[in-house]
Amino acid sequence: HDLAVDDVAVPAARCFSLLGPARDPSPAYRVSAFGTLAAGVAAVALGVATAAVERFVALAREKTPSGARRTLAHRELVQHAVAVADARVRAARLYLHDAARSAGADDSLDARAALRLAACHVTRESVAAVDLVCNAAGAGAARTGEPLERMFRDVHMAAQHAMVADAVAVLAGRVRLGLETDASML
Repeated sequence: HDLAVDDVAVPAARCFSLLGPARDPSPAYRVSAFGTLAAGVAAVALGVATAAVERFVALAREKTPSGARRTLAHRELVQHAVAVADARVRAARLYLHDAARSAGADDSLDARAALRLAACHVTRESVAAVDLVCNAAGAGAARTGEPLERMFRDVHMAAQHAMVADAVAVLAGRVRLGLETDASML
Protein backbone atom coordinates (compact mmCIF):
# COMPACT_ATOMS: atom_id res chain seq x y z
CA HIS A 1 0.00 0.00 0.00
CA ASP A 2 2.75 2.43 -0.89
CA LEU A 3 2.34 5.59 -2.93
CA ALA A 4 4.91 7.21 -5.15
CA VAL A 5 4.56 10.44 -7.07
CA ASP A 6 7.00 12.15 -9.40
CA ASP A 7 7.13 15.71 -10.62
CA VAL A 8 4.27 16.92 -8.43
CA ALA A 9 4.28 20.33 -6.79
CA VAL A 10 2.55 20.51 -3.41
CA PRO A 11 1.07 23.96 -2.75
CA ALA A 12 2.34 25.64 0.41
CA ALA A 13 -1.24 25.78 1.70
CA ARG A 14 -1.18 21.96 1.85
CA CYS A 15 2.06 21.77 3.85
CA PHE A 16 2.67 21.97 7.58
CA SER A 17 5.36 21.40 10.15
CA LEU A 18 5.03 18.59 12.66
CA LEU A 19 6.57 20.81 15.30
CA GLY A 20 5.17 24.19 14.22
CA PRO A 21 2.04 25.92 15.44
CA ALA A 22 -1.38 24.95 14.08
CA ARG A 23 -2.39 26.91 10.99
CA ASP A 24 -6.08 26.61 11.78
CA PRO A 25 -7.66 27.39 15.19
CA SER A 26 -10.41 24.75 14.95
CA PRO A 27 -10.29 21.78 17.38
CA ALA A 28 -9.22 19.26 14.73
CA TYR A 29 -6.04 21.25 14.14
CA ARG A 30 -5.24 21.84 17.81
CA VAL A 31 -4.41 18.17 18.35
CA SER A 32 -0.64 17.70 18.27
CA ALA A 33 0.85 16.06 15.20
CA PHE A 34 2.15 13.19 17.32
CA GLY A 35 -1.29 12.76 18.89
CA THR A 36 -2.83 12.65 15.43
CA LEU A 37 -0.29 10.07 14.25
CA ALA A 38 -0.83 7.94 17.35
CA ALA A 39 -4.61 8.14 17.03
CA GLY A 40 -4.24 7.06 13.41
CA VAL A 41 -2.28 3.95 14.38
CA ALA A 42 -4.84 3.18 17.09
CA ALA A 43 -7.67 3.65 14.58
CA VAL A 44 -6.05 1.13 12.24
CA ALA A 45 -5.73 -1.36 15.09
CA LEU A 46 -9.39 -0.76 16.01
CA GLY A 47 -10.44 -1.32 12.42
CA VAL A 48 -8.55 -4.59 12.27
CA ALA A 49 -10.03 -5.71 15.60
CA THR A 50 -13.55 -4.79 14.48
CA ALA A 51 -13.09 -6.78 11.28
CA ALA A 52 -11.66 -9.72 13.23
CA VAL A 53 -14.66 -9.85 15.55
CA GLU A 54 -17.03 -9.72 12.56
CA ARG A 55 -15.06 -12.43 10.72
CA PHE A 56 -15.07 -14.60 13.82
CA VAL A 57 -18.83 -14.21 14.25
CA ALA A 58 -19.35 -15.40 10.66
CA LEU A 59 -16.87 -18.25 11.11
CA ALA A 60 -18.42 -19.37 14.41
CA ARG A 61 -21.88 -19.44 12.84
CA GLU A 62 -20.76 -21.58 9.89
CA LYS A 63 -17.94 -23.80 11.23
CA THR A 64 -18.82 -27.16 12.74
CA PRO A 65 -15.69 -28.60 14.33
CA SER A 66 -14.73 -32.19 13.57
CA GLY A 67 -16.77 -34.59 15.67
CA ALA A 68 -19.23 -31.89 16.78
CA ARG A 69 -22.93 -31.73 15.97
CA ARG A 70 -23.32 -27.99 16.30
CA THR A 71 -21.40 -24.95 15.16
CA LEU A 72 -18.66 -23.23 17.09
CA ALA A 73 -21.18 -20.54 18.00
CA HIS A 74 -22.90 -22.97 20.36
CA ARG A 75 -19.86 -23.30 22.63
CA GLU A 76 -20.02 -21.19 25.78
CA LEU A 77 -16.32 -20.32 25.67
CA VAL A 78 -16.80 -19.04 22.11
CA GLN A 79 -19.79 -16.97 23.22
CA HIS A 80 -17.72 -15.53 26.06
CA ALA A 81 -14.76 -14.79 23.78
CA VAL A 82 -16.83 -12.92 21.21
CA ALA A 83 -18.66 -10.93 23.88
CA VAL A 84 -15.44 -9.88 25.64
CA ALA A 85 -13.67 -9.09 22.35
CA ASP A 86 -16.62 -7.00 21.21
CA ALA A 87 -16.71 -5.14 24.54
CA ARG A 88 -12.97 -4.42 24.35
CA VAL A 89 -13.29 -2.98 20.84
CA ARG A 90 -16.35 -0.88 21.62
CA ALA A 91 -14.91 0.51 24.86
CA ALA A 92 -11.58 1.25 23.20
CA ARG A 93 -13.30 3.14 20.38
CA LEU A 94 -15.17 5.33 22.86
CA TYR A 95 -12.00 5.98 24.85
CA LEU A 96 -10.10 7.06 21.73
CA HIS A 97 -12.94 9.34 20.60
CA ASP A 98 -13.17 10.90 24.05
CA ALA A 99 -9.41 11.52 24.29
CA ALA A 100 -9.27 12.98 20.77
CA ARG A 101 -12.22 15.27 21.48
CA SER A 102 -10.57 16.46 24.69
CA ALA A 103 -7.21 17.04 22.97
CA GLY A 104 -8.97 19.11 20.31
CA ALA A 105 -10.62 21.28 22.94
CA ASP A 106 -7.54 21.61 25.17
CA ASP A 107 -3.97 21.57 23.89
CA SER A 108 -2.44 21.31 27.36
CA LEU A 109 0.31 18.86 28.18
CA ASP A 110 -2.17 16.77 30.18
CA ALA A 111 -4.57 16.50 27.22
CA ARG A 112 -1.76 15.62 24.80
CA ALA A 113 -0.46 12.94 27.17
CA ALA A 114 -3.98 11.58 27.65
CA LEU A 115 -4.47 11.21 23.89
CA ARG A 116 -1.16 9.41 23.47
CA LEU A 117 -2.02 7.13 26.40
CA ALA A 118 -5.43 6.43 24.89
CA ALA A 119 -3.82 5.49 21.57
CA CYS A 120 -1.46 3.09 23.35
CA HIS A 121 -4.24 1.52 25.36
CA VAL A 122 -6.63 1.25 22.41
CA THR A 123 -3.99 -0.52 20.37
CA ARG A 124 -3.33 -2.99 23.19
CA GLU A 125 -7.06 -3.62 23.62
CA SER A 126 -7.36 -4.23 19.88
CA VAL A 127 -4.58 -6.81 20.09
CA ALA A 128 -6.32 -8.47 23.05
CA ALA A 129 -9.62 -8.63 21.16
CA VAL A 130 -8.00 -10.19 18.10
CA ASP A 131 -6.12 -12.67 20.26
CA LEU A 132 -9.38 -13.69 21.94
CA VAL A 133 -11.21 -14.44 18.71
CA CYS A 134 -8.22 -16.13 17.08
CA ASN A 135 -7.80 -18.39 20.10
CA ALA A 136 -11.50 -19.21 20.08
CA ALA A 137 -11.41 -19.94 16.34
CA GLY A 138 -8.82 -22.67 16.82
CA ALA A 139 -5.93 -23.71 14.62
CA GLY A 140 -7.83 -22.86 11.46
CA ALA A 141 -7.36 -19.17 12.27
CA ALA A 142 -3.66 -19.56 11.44
CA ARG A 143 -4.30 -21.11 8.03
CA THR A 144 -2.92 -19.14 5.08
CA GLY A 145 -5.84 -17.53 3.30
CA GLU A 146 -8.00 -17.27 6.41
CA PRO A 147 -8.67 -13.55 7.02
CA LEU A 148 -8.12 -13.96 10.76
CA GLU A 149 -4.51 -14.97 10.09
CA ARG A 150 -3.82 -11.68 8.31
CA MET A 151 -5.73 -9.68 10.92
CA PHE A 152 -3.69 -11.29 13.70
CA ARG A 153 -0.43 -10.29 12.00
CA ASP A 154 -1.65 -6.79 11.14
CA VAL A 155 -2.84 -5.86 14.63
CA HIS A 156 0.32 -7.20 16.22
CA MET A 157 2.44 -5.16 13.82
CA ALA A 158 0.38 -2.02 14.50
CA ALA A 159 1.20 -2.49 18.19
CA GLN A 160 4.91 -2.31 17.32
CA HIS A 161 4.60 1.24 15.98
CA ALA A 162 6.61 3.86 17.87
CA MET A 163 3.55 6.11 18.21
CA VAL A 164 1.84 3.55 20.48
CA ALA A 165 4.89 1.96 22.13
CA ASP A 166 5.02 1.25 25.86
CA ALA A 167 7.52 4.09 26.23
CA VAL A 168 4.73 6.53 25.39
CA ALA A 169 2.68 5.21 28.29
CA VAL A 170 5.69 5.91 30.52
CA LEU A 171 5.73 9.52 29.28
CA ALA A 172 2.00 9.83 29.95
CA GLY A 173 2.53 8.42 33.44
CA ARG A 174 5.29 10.93 34.12
CA VAL A 175 3.00 13.77 33.05
CA ARG A 176 0.16 12.43 35.21
CA LEU A 177 2.48 12.22 38.20
CA GLY A 178 3.75 15.76 37.62
CA LEU A 179 7.34 14.66 36.99
CA GLU A 180 9.74 16.55 34.76
CA THR A 181 9.33 15.11 31.27
CA ASP A 182 10.59 15.70 27.75
CA ALA A 183 7.17 16.24 26.20
CA SER A 184 8.38 17.16 22.72
CA MET A 185 6.95 13.90 21.33
CA LEU A 186 3.54 14.31 22.96
